[in-house]
Amino acid sequence: AAPKALWLGIAAFLILSIPFLFWPFNQHPDERLYTVAADEMIASGDYLVPKSETGHLRLKKPLIPYYYVVAGFKVFGESVFAAKLLMVLSAAFIIALSYSLARALGVDRHRALISAAVVGGHKIFFSTSSQHIPDMPLVLGVALALVGFVHILSREKPPVWVYYAAWFGVAFAVSAKGMLVLLLVALYLPFRLFGARSVRVNLHEFLAIVGAVVLAGSWFVYIALSYPEAFMAQFVGDQVAGKAGFDPAQVLAGVLKTSSDLVLAGLPMVVAVALAFLFARGSAHVRIGISRAAVFLIAWCAVTVLVFAFSTQLYERYILPALPAFGALLAFLSMKVSIEALSRGLRWAKTPHSSPDCAPSSATSIRSI
Repeated sequence: AAPKALWLGIAAFLILSIPFLFWPFNQHPDERLYTVAADEMIASGDYLVPKSETGHLRLKKPLIPYYYVVAGFKVFGESVFAAKLLMVLSAAFIIALSYSLARALGVDRHRALISAAVVGGHKIFFSTSSQHIPDMPLVLGVALALVGFVHILSREKPPVWVYYAAWFGVAFAVSAKGMLVLLLVALYLPFRLFGARSVRVNLHEFLAIVGAVVLAGSWFVYIALSYPEAFMAQFVGDQVAGKAGFDPAQVLAGVLKTSSDLVLAGLPMVVAVALAFLFARGSAHVRIGISRAAVFLIAWCAVTVLVFAFSTQLYERYILPALPAFGALLAFLSMKVSIEALSRGLRWAKTPHSSPDCAPSSATSIRSI
């Protein structure tokens, strides 16, 4: 069972989100596009082809973000609360999945809380979580897929549910924002073929893959056949052609920007783990091997940073698909130091005015969770 602190942290996240649910704080200019298209879907009864208020096709993104808003409008009426609710609930679920991802890596239940804290306390994650744009559904699908993939790579006989979690997570992410998650699949397949305990594809894995292809691919096939020119101009143009840049200086700046967005916005927990290593100097470090699953998560973080470095539009939220993996890896790294050193690091990170030599050495802040 997950520690009580995980559920308390998620509850705190939801409470802090309440003002953003009822008032239009922190608005994103694209939010209007999804609310208008959702309203048009309800009015016309056509839930397959998003359209603007003027009847023009809106094919830059798949259906899931529109369905989030449609569901809220259907249940609660047209309001800010209805448009944002499922986004915030998805963010809460992502925090829980980040904890589960660390546990799948072999992190103990207390240190796995670091992963949840990194995600829930990440400035970009919190600010994006209440915006009704595709990013929260995308990260939810990616986080679910990562949990499944890490279980598959780590276990000789994974439980049946992980296959469906992995591949339906992929399908959900593709249906939320498009092609990015296909890079995750391309990255996973070599690890699956050469790194898993068993390379044999069983019936459940086969059914999960087929189900994911059908669920994610059917809308794209329908739109590509029905509106080929608009599909190529809008969806393909938005996903690839319209945002890619190849100037070396721009790419280098992009790498620095995306990597700093990932790390610096979650700096408190990064500092806490770094201080734990400082406090552990001279003591024996716990020896932990770097599993193939951990290498897979490292590679996913690197791919996310690198891919968006080529983008001509360096939005902070682009690094969010890597955030659950980053949190889980930080929790995994914390296993190399003692619980006492980790507790001191956490306490010092919370009270930077104190001297490191005076930082409490008690491990109660971790053990009491």
